[in-house]
Amino acid sequence: MKARVTTFAVLLTAALVGHVIALRMSPEYQGRVREFEQGFLDFLMANSQESFQKAVPDSSADVVLVEFREEDKAEFSAWPPAPLDYIMLMKKLAPANPEVIAFVEPLRWEASDAQFIGKLRELLLPVPSVVLGFDVSTEKAESSPEQQEFVSSGLPFFRAQAGDFSQAGTTFQSVSHLPDKALRIGTEVGIARVLPGTAVKESYEALPFVVSDGSHLVPTLPAQTVSRFLRMASFNLHLRFGPGARLSLSDTHVVPLDKGGSMVLDDKPTVPKLDALMLLTPRIDDSVPDTSTDVLGKGKVVVIGIGAFAQAQARAIAQALAVPHLHRAPQWGEWAFAGAMALFSLWQFRRGRIKALLAGILLAALAAIVCMLTFQSSLWWWSPAPATVVLATTTLFCFLWPHRKRAAPEPKAQDLSDVVGDAAA
Repeated sequence: MKARVTTFAVLLTAALVGHVIALRMSPEYQGRVREFEQGFLDFLMANSQESFQKAVPDSSADVVLVEFREEDKAEFSAWPPAPLDYIMLMKKLAPANPEVIAFVEPLRWEASDAQFIGKLRELLLPVPSVVLGFDVSTEKAESSPEQQEFVSSGLPFFRAQAGDFSQAGTTFQSVSHLPDKALRIGTEVGIARVLPGTAVKESYEALPFVVSDGSHLVPTLPAQTVSRFLRMASFNLHLRFGPGARLSLSDTHVVPLDKGGSMVLDDKPTVPKLDALMLLTPRIDDSVPDTSTDVLGKGKVVVIGIGAFAQAQARAIAQALAVPHLHRAPQWGEWAFAGAMALFSLWQFRRGRIKALLAGILLAALAAIVCMLTFQSSLWWWSPAPATVVLATTTLFCFLWPHRKRAAPEPKAQDLSDVVGDAAA
């Protein structure tokens, strides 16, 4: 028994030390552990969607929608609104110092309005980040030279992804509407609409955060806006498909998605809304009403668009920004959990081969349940790697070197004669 315990202690220590050394010395091992951790997080998120929804606030503190309402289009000189309308709107929004302005409609006009595009671009220059929406189609179509150039050199895409590439829920074949080339200089672009090839009623219950062109994963307007507000480049974001699908903005800030990369829109947070026509209505002092100033605040995301589709885009952005952050346990917490697993695994030590194997499976299931319940209640999680090393080493050792009961010692010859004599008496 003593030799068995000593051997086990040596093997477990060697396994843990080897794990630590490999994490520091082997990039390949680091990558495997990282992927194992992300797979574990897939499991946690796939079973904890309601935990994110409950923690979202009722109203967004970061996003404001400025809406051109369909019922007001008779009040405008052109519809969709002309460049002059956007120029006047930018002047009204300037005092609020928005951090990001996202335009849902592709800002492109005929030659008669082209003279105003330069002025609009000047007004956009002081804004820290501008995101312009463009439209794509699910059908192949003949592309203009400008569209071909944009697809080859101007199309944004995610550099990091995991899961099956074909699982992207939305795919496009061609670019249909682009913002003016002059406005695209120094700004970000993101897909606003994926126009169906046939007449299909638009639904705003879910919006894609990523769209595939068959060879790249292209971010949408909400994804670009969120990354710019958080001052991150879209190619540094990490996207995962399948169960537990998410867009990872950092190790702690993740946006839950469905398996195909779309966000299911919830009832909250609601997005404060301003009427564009009201902002453009002339006032004596050319100021913005106090109520509108309070809504705009300072340093927010301002989404500008038309009707219900713009509302859906704003809701998606607000929901992504309002998602509660994950909490990852410090390294000592991960090792404390591994130590607890080591104590529980002593239960295996005095079991036979089959019972030790079953005990290992049971302990793994209990550990997964504890991790899941902790994640669901407080969004805390930790790397399962150290605990897995402990449990795997213990289970393998107990399976290969099972506990055996000692046989009862045979009676000595003298003892045997005494027994026979007693029986005869």
